[in-house]
Amino acid sequence: MSSYTPMVVRIKSLTEPRSEDHVTYPLPEVIFIVYVSILSGYTTWQGMERFAKYNHRWFRMFFPYQFAFPSHYTIATVCKLLDPEAFTQLFVDWVSDTLSVINARKIGPHPEKNDNVLDVLFLEGALITSDAMGCQKNICKKIIEKKADYLGQATHFE
Repeated sequence: MSSYTPMVVRIKSLTEPRSEDHVTYPLPEVIFIVYVSILSGYTTWQGMERFAKYNHRWFRMFFPYQFAFPSHYTIATVCKLLDPEAFTQLFVDWVSDTLSVINARKIGPHPEKNDNVLDVLFLEGALITSDAMGCQKNICKKIIEKKADYLGQATHFE
């Protein structure tokens, strides 16, 4: 299996469709907002703008956003100018490679046997929820090491 390339690196391979005179927000910064927003359920231009501004600290962990965050007009314009086939192929390749990495680690449906799934996820600042099976010490310890929080639930039957 070839080496894994994160989305933030792949985005930089897209061709900038705008002329240099009209670029305030670098293409990778705008496209990263689009990908993360869509994966988080925000599919309107206004939703993407609000999502990025609300989560500005997290987004700045990956890109500087020197000029703050683009408006929904800018996001829409960039997406309309972008080559749709290149945009789609980049995403499909990233998902395929991500799944290959996860499958190579032989991760299955039983978290008590597969706590290594946490090794491939970026969890910093996240809240991980789980049932009683995910409340095992080794899983909780790994979540804390990845600078995330966890919320476990156990019923009186467990």
